[in-house]
Amino acid sequence: MTQPGNGTSTNAARDPSRAFLVRLIEAAKEGQRLADPRDVETLKRWVRICEGIPDAPLMQIVPKTVRALFGHPDYREPLVRTGLDPRQPLQHEAIAPYVIAYRRYVRSRRNTGDPGEMRDTIDRLRSELRELKAQFDAVFDNAMQLEAERDRLARENDSLQTRLLAEQMRAEEATRALTEARQKAFRLFRVYLFLLKEERDRLSNDPMRERLLTAEIAVETHSATLEALGMRGEAEDTALEILGEPLFQEYFRETDSRRVPDPDTVQGELFGGGKAPDPKSQGGSVHPFPKPRIVGGER
Repeated sequence: MTQPGNGTSTNAARDPSRAFLVRLIEAAKEGQRLADPRDVETLKRWVRICEGIPDAPLMQIVPKTVRALFGHPDYREPLVRTGLDPRQPLQHEAIAPYVIAYRRYVRSRRNTGDPGEMRDTIDRLRSELRELKAQFDAVFDNAMQLEAERDRLARENDSLQTRLLAEQMRAEEATRALTEARQKAFRLFRVYLFLLKEERDRLSNDPMRERLLTAEIAVETHSATLEALGMRGEAEDTALEILGEPLFQEYFRETDSRRVPDPDTVQGELFGGGKAPDPKSQGGSVHPFPKPRIVGGER
């Protein structure tokens, strides 16, 4: 029976791509640095890992394999520890060209042909390596700029989240304050409505009508407050319920000029400066103290 380790080694020996995968995983688990092929030691590690893979498919195999391993939960962290970054695909793309250029350089050094031709080959390969280095530097510069931009956006997002939270808290506080103001105004409105109804019921016991006037002014004030707070409908419904239809129509719907008494009558009733006229001489019943219209217009 073949042991798993021996089977894996045998398959890797027969299949260069599998051997490449095995060597890459081993290097990652050992924590070898693989991020920057501009470093000679790092480049030699990649040359060893890519051994047996032809130059042409290497351009596709390296980046695809690295990205596939980043998607595997067992290999993501080991790869990150090598310095490779899953957010920088250009970093993965730049590895194979360095390996290919290094291979050409080594082959040219082993060439025993014409020295002039060998020198030209070496110069050309050095030029390619310089170009690759410049491209890799640009990749890293771009990656650093992207990382800085990502950090800036993250900070801005945190700031916006904080401001949004503060605005939400202020909105909630304003809503609570508005609710409390509505509830307080509504409670007082109900109290003064009951007081108004009570004073109208016992009008004959208060010839000066002072308590009635107080109740009317209070009802008018709190009715206007509730209307400003967006509770006009609730205020009128409550007034109708407490006062009844006749008084509701009188205070909230009608504008009766007959309710405005003569100034001398008002002075006499409030300050005792004269005698109130006889109701019979006015040709009608006694009307309550003049009231302004509390809530204007129909609902």
